[in-house]
Amino acid sequence: MLAVFMLMIFLCTSVYTNEENCQFDTIKGSKLIWSQFNNCSHVTLKNKNISAIDTSKESNYGKLKILDISNNSLRFLPEDFLSNAIILQEVNLQANLLEGLPKMFLINSSSLQILRLEHNRLSVIPPSVFHGTLVKLTVDCRCDLISNILMHLNTNDTEYPNLSAMCQMASELTNIKDFHVEYCGKQYLMLYIVLPILVIAFIVGGTALYLWKKKRSSTDLENKDTSNKSPAHGQPRYMSRNMEGTESTLSPGHRQDYENVFIGHLQTTEIKPRNYIENKHQAGNY
Repeated sequence: MLAVFMLMIFLCTSVYTNEENCQFDTIKGSKLIWSQFNNCSHVTLKNKNISAIDTSKESNYGKLKILDISNNSLRFLPEDFLSNAIILQEVNLQANLLEGLPKMFLINSSSLQILRLEHNRLSVIPPSVFHGTLVKLTVDCRCDLISNILMHLNTNDTEYPNLSAMCQMASELTNIKDFHVEYCGKQYLMLYIVLPILVIAFIVGGTALYLWKKKRSSTDLENKDTSNKSPAHGQPRYMSRNMEGTESTLSPGHRQDYENVFIGHLQTTEIKPRNYIENKHQAGNY
């Protein structure tokens, strides 16, 4: 009976050991189906040409402690990847093509100690990865990325007493604070100087353009009014606006012969009185 019990313990231990260390020489296709690794605590998948990770409701990370999927072709990670990896201690994602990380990446991995992200295309890192247990963080030496990390570290209430944050520069690692002081300080100083100047220039230029357009619009309006007052021959034209009132003030026998009056050269022909013209006309009838 004791022998049977010992045999059962041995078999269980052997199965657990096989499930614990999951290493595969080959993977079918370029997509990693994570549900195949639900029972693994150590997953090593380096140089497998993995370009995507497929997660589903069956995916579980509860037993995972160490994950190494470095030197692959990953561009993005699923939003729920490693969502419940509560005992995860080490993650190696270096040498991929990652352009971004999930917003809540490693949010529940409160035991995280090592995170390697160098040799990717990252410009920011989500604050969810910064746990107080973190002791080693490696990224690329880029001013935008380093500034993003330092902002999180300086504004976060969490303390990182044992954190060694390094960045990969050529073939050596350097402290991110030293890199920022030496390579990024002058760059951002110039930005702080140039940016206000550009803003002021934009405001002044916009104001000048507005005033110029306003002045031009006023000038065009004046020119239009002047052209409306002048006829084709350049002489002012006078029109009677209230004909009824004018006719009522005239004598009964008086006719209004002209609607428009033009001012021109003095007439040299003598104008005869109207009575003279009527008398001459009556004499001709006789």
